[in-house]
Amino acid sequence: MKDLALKKLKSKSFQRTSQNLKYRRILIKYLRKYKNRTKHDIIVSNQKRLNQIESMPPQNTDDSKASEFYNGYNF
Repeated sequence: MKDLALKKLKSKSFQRTSQNLKYRRILIKYLRKYKNRTKHDIIVSNQKRLNQIESMPPQNTDDSKASEFYNGYNF
């Protein structure tokens, strides 16, 4: 993705129309953020995100209401 984005930015056919300027800004922002990241960095950040999700407390779900609702119906 990074190589493709660089190639797109440098191509001469990518003229500065209003539509392309918006796309160009997004590409530049993406490149600045991920330019120097390696596969290891990406794996570590994904692992951190997974750990955050797993460490979140479980959401309070009231199953008694659901069971009362479904007990009245025969599916």
